[in-house]
Amino acid sequence: LPQDGVAHEGRTLYEEAGSALGNLQSWQAEEAEILAALEDPATSMEDHEELGLRLAEVQEHLRMADGYRMEERIGKVLVGLGFKQSDMNRGCEEFSGGWQMRIALAKVLLSEPNLLLLDEPTNYLDLEARMFLLSWLGSYPHAIVMVSHDRHFLDQLISRITEIHDGKVTDYYCNYSRYLVEREVRVEQLRAKAEQIEEERARIQQFIDRFRYQAAKAVQVQARVKMLEK
Repeated sequence: LPQDGVAHEGRTLYEEAGSALGNLQSWQAEEAEILAALEDPATSMEDHEELGLRLAEVQEHLRMADGYRMEERIGKVLVGLGFKQSDMNRGCEEFSGGWQMRIALAKVLLSEPNLLLLDEPTNYLDLEARMFLLSWLGSYPHAIVMVSHDRHFLDQLISRITEIHDGKVTDYYCNYSRYLVEREVRVEQLRAKAEQIEEERARIQQFIDRFRYQAAKAVQVQARVKMLEK
């Protein structure tokens, strides 16, 4: 889902949203054609048998893909994103830019890709539509990559933060706001540890400088030099 620049035309709202379910629509159309052929008296017995086998395959595809709830799924997403039932047969070109983005979002959600890419998906949504999207994404069965500056939305959706910093990866098992707190605590701990290390380095260096030229302390000095390097 891009941030902007989306426009749909030439179809009704329902048709455009349904186009995201291309395979289901084609299987539904084939099912209707087969059923019509089976009811046609002109269809031969041999064709009848062949059509019956193909009908079983098509219906299995539809069943596995939850195709018999296609209308319900389309309606649920569109209404969830703020469209009314009276909008379903309106031409897409009648909707303004913000609503065009909602149409695009509906299509992405309905297609249920293995990797869902969303760029600022809450930009054009009111509170009710945001809550619907939050619920939908919260139970999404696949991976989501989302760019968002909506911290409240992230807090309600995210349960793990992976931070990449200074060549290291650190996991935080919490939402975004809690991550900021825990990160600051961790940074303070690292800062305190760094100060302790610097103090220890200073003590070791002081010992080396003091006894560098005393033969009796040569072994201890060499040991301190190695400690300092470490």
